[in-house]
Amino acid sequence: MSDQEILDSNIGHKIYKELLLSLCWWEKKRITFNIVVGISGVTGILLAGLPMYYFDFVGIIFCGLFLNLCYSVGFLLEAFDGYYFKGKLQLFRFRLLFFIFGLLGVTLFVFIVPLLLPVI
Repeated sequence: MSDQEILDSNIGHKIYKELLLSLCWWEKKRITFNIVVGISGVTGILLAGLPMYYFDFVGIIFCGLFLNLCYSVGFLLEAFDGYYFKGKLQLFRFRLLFFIFGLLGVTLFVFIVPLLLPVI
């Protein structure tokens, strides 16, 4: 479904259209987030030279799920602003900033943690 189809739907309220646009924006960026974080994590693990066991892969899967849950906070903040504050905070203006800082923070985290594990 394209953005235009969503906007042309029978939803008459402006706030719902803004929330749908926000959701579309965040979901389009999610694949970029997952690819960059995944490459960073794999690079960190390979550079650390750690042996990998079955439970390590399970931990990596859970870490990925948790990071995607954290990624959803960006949209939730915009939804909270739209619903409770009627858009007065205008958090949509900062969505790219939230995305970039969140991506950089998580990327550094998943890259550095495997490198520090042999030290701990």
